[in-house]
Amino acid sequence: MVFRDRESAKAARRAIQQLRVELKRKPLSEFKYNRAGRDCKRRFFEVASKLDFRIHSFTLNKAGLAPGSLSESKRMYRKVTGWTLENLMDSLAGPAAPRAATLIFDACGDREFYDYFQRFAEHLARTRLKNNAVINVRAQASHTEDLLQLADMVCGAIAHHRLGKKLPFDFGVLESRFSTFRSWP
Repeated sequence: MVFRDRESAKAARRAIQQLRVELKRKPLSEFKYNRAGRDCKRRFFEVASKLDFRIHSFTLNKAGLAPGSLSESKRMYRKVTGWTLENLMDSLAGPAAPRAATLIFDACGDREFYDYFQRFAEHLARTRLKNNAVINVRAQASHTEDLLQLADMVCGAIAHHRLGKKLPFDFGVLESRFSTFRSWP
């Protein structure tokens, strides 16, 4: 997910925090798609529909991979992360791209993966972004970052949509926000 600027990101955080209050949830309760009920999802996406963000969706169909390819989970995560970052950098390379950006990802991985992710993202920014943009990469626990929770909810909705499952809201709310909607293989 990409926010136009820091103010758009701050507004999204405030809206998610306000929804948490309206739903009478604890301040640090986490919005997770697979744990949320239908009404919570519906309300969450009503709020999300008013936020200013773009979506870059990259889905890996593990069943469609050739036998043995990316069978080791660490190798698979690195490869998929690489594809995702390359596509994201391509989208940030345009003339209207920001001079600085922050890339936040869930700190659920191990330190070795975080170090790899950070080095690779910074390398891609140096080599792909001709506007000398600065990319700040940081890991954060999802329960402390509302924007990661927004990303989780969006990813869950995309997965359910791709599987043909019924959603408790109109998927068109998200479709209009896609900058990239890719699937491998």
